[in-house]
This record gives sequence, structure tokens and C-alpha cells, in this order.
Amino acid sequence: MPAAVNTGVPLQGGTVNAPGYEQQSANTFFTIADTSGISHSFSVDETPYYIKAFGLGNAALVSVLMITKTPTGELQEQLSLNGNPVGLIKFNNCLVLDIPGMYRLQLIGGGNNVTVVGGPTNLSYWSWGLRGYAEATDVGSFSSEIKAAFGLSS
Repeated sequence: MPAAVNTGVPLQGGTVNAPGYEQQSANTFFTIADTSGISHSFSVDETPYYIKAFGLGNAALVSVLMITKTPTGELQEQLSLNGNPVGLIKFNNCLVLDIPGMYRLQLIGGGNNVTVVGGPTNLSYWSWGLRGYAEATDVGSFSSEIKAAFGLSS
């Protein structure tokens, strides 16, 4: 089987636009074989979406980007709530997205040791969602590397 580079962009039927015979679920955003720091887009509708990161080191993070399509192209920007960037770090490695919209993930740092998966969940109104994240996240406790990656002052 030929060597392949996984770009993380799933095509119809779960195949990935890479040489070889790789398969990737739409619920897999990054694996140790990925070479791109940007995931494919995914949609959150009535059902919340969980995201879990494995292997995040001290200086690695998974940033949540909100996206929208416009007549002139796609816009994307870091999702922030209550003045806090939304993402996953070593000590906050799971998140439930419960605001409808289109999203994409960005892996910053971490090298090739990070695996990020997610999917729809049956948790609903009372779940640990973005409101809980916004209330509990203390940006002041982030390391200087994480603050710099999020574009915050140290």
C-alpha cells in the first residue's frame, strides 16, 4: 500500500483526498497521521456536538473556529464567549458545542501526537455546554504559550 498523507478533509463515503486507501470518519478531526492544522467543517444543529482531544501537551491547543459561507467565500474566526477563547487544552480536553452553526477546529502545537474526535450527543438543555465553559474558564490561568496561541496578551 502506498504511503499517504491525511489532509483531514473527508469526501463522500468517508474517503480522504489523499493517495492510498485511507478512510476517515467525519467524526475524526485530527489523528497522529495528520499534516494539516485545520479540520474539515462540521455542523451543530439541534443536537449538541462533543469534542474530545487526546495527547495534548502543555503548549498544544485545539481552537474552535466558527465559520459562515458568504457570496464572496467563507469567513472564519475564533469562537469566544464571555471574553474567553473556546478551545481544548491539556487540562480542559473535552467540550460540548451547543450553539447552532458551522465550525472547524484548528490544532496549534502538539506535533503529531494529538488525536481529536467528536460527534453528536444526546445531551441537551442541561448539558455541560458552552455556557458552562464560559462561566468556568479563567483565561488568567492559561500558560503564556496558550495565551499567545489564542492571541491574548501574556
